[in-house]
Amino acid sequence: MITFRPQWFLYLAVAVAQGCATINSGSYGVPVDASSRPLATAEPAALRISAAEIVRDSNPYFGLVEVTFENASPAWVEIDRIDLDFGTPDRNRSVQIPWGDDIDTWYEAVSVRNAVRAANQQMVLDTLAIVGAMGRTVGGRHGHGARATAAGVGGALAVGALGALYVNDREQAAEAASGKPRFGDAHLLSTPIRVPPGLFTKRWILLYTAAQPLGGCIDRVVLGYQLADHRQSRVLLRYKAEGSEWQRPACGPLVAPEPSARF
Repeated sequence: MITFRPQWFLYLAVAVAQGCATINSGSYGVPVDASSRPLATAEPAALRISAAEIVRDSNPYFGLVEVTFENASPAWVEIDRIDLDFGTPDRNRSVQIPWGDDIDTWYEAVSVRNAVRAANQQMVLDTLAIVGAMGRTVGGRHGHGARATAAGVGGALAVGALGALYVNDREQAAEAASGKPRFGDAHLLSTPIRVPPGLFTKRWILLYTAAQPLGGCIDRVVLGYQLADHRQSRVLLRYKAEGSEWQRPACGPLVAPEPSARF
């Protein structure tokens, strides 16, 4: 049984408050064939899939990617299998997918780091508010108002995104003993993935690489999936975000791809 944690809802609430609330995570995936070439003519897929990196949780070695599955059909869609291909043997060897205690440890560390960054930003905002208040000819009431506003902005930044990736202690012990990778319900590799009619399901995956991975920037992936009725599809997802710390030396400025470009 999965232990419920409220952080996922907090994460979504922050996205709404910051004016970036959309169903899709980022650009929609492009259907591709077995050679990862865009399909010239593709039947309407049962799912629309999008992906994007969550910039605030990045560092030079870790990238957190959100993937959204949208179901426009009148029936439930169930995904029984997920496969990931980062494009070349070198790139595939360069990517590790943390699980179990490693995810827990990363989550705790990045949450503290984000809280420290938010506190530092809060100090800057408070200082600016005080300086602004001192320069006014009107009384201190305006200065207090400015500082209160700054506190509200700073407090919304220190929220993590992986609160649902926890299982209870009994399941942790059993899976650790079996050597089976442990993922929570919110993880991309935790199947089956069920998507309700006319709605969507969001998943996350944490990727670990060198700052300069073998084979170059890990900025896209071909996601293959098999549905419960055994239909199989592949989509090319581009998820890398501007301003991210992850692989910055290798990725550099992002360049928009040609619509018909291969992987």
